[in-house]
Amino acid sequence: MAKVTTPLLAGHLPGPNVTHDHPPHLRVTHSPWNWIPQRVLVKLRGMLVAWLSSSGILTAIHRYKEFRDHPIWFLIFHFGTVTFVLHFVFQIITFLWTFHHMYHPHRDSVQGRVSSAFVRATSLPSDLGNPRKQARFHMFFSTTTVFSLMNAISYWFVTRPHNPDATAIGGPFTDLFGHGWLRSFSIFSTYTMPAVSMLIETMFFNSIKRPQV
Repeated sequence: MAKVTTPLLAGHLPGPNVTHDHPPHLRVTHSPWNWIPQRVLVKLRGMLVAWLSSSGILTAIHRYKEFRDHPIWFLIFHFGTVTFVLHFVFQIITFLWTFHHMYHPHRDSVQGRVSSAFVRATSLPSDLGNPRKQARFHMFFSTTTVFSLMNAISYWFVTRPHNPDATAIGGPFTDLFGHGWLRSFSIFSTYTMPAVSMLIETMFFNSIKRPQV
């Protein structure tokens, strides 16, 4: 089982007058809760990535059909699409980091040219003590979280209340449940799942702290 010390932190520890703390890259691979050991965290992250992969395909198909009369750039740069992709990339990265930190803590010991190259490319950064890398990952994590929450809040509390189709005589949820399961699933995956996932991520999956100034 991987340790939280060497080889990831060797040679990159802060100076004697600097607060010793694990970098955010490493904190994202460990849950702060004792009842979620790293082995369980790997499985939970893997299931989340599998869910996002399958739901992303179905959502992309539905949204392409729904907005086929619009330019393709409308769909690509839609805030919901940008948020889902950003969230999906974050979950893939954290899953790979957690998996390799658990099963391949010593990346140099992996045999095979292809396997070794893959593990090196998808493992935690070698210089975890680099302040710039820590700041960039903090920004990435914060941006993903804020986008996910803004996406959900703006849709459910701003867009839908001002949507004529959502306030029709048939009821406030007619457009949500009255046009087939795929539309409902697409709306949930686009506007709700990223926010729920990032809330779980923040409270249960990682122990990232506020960056010190």
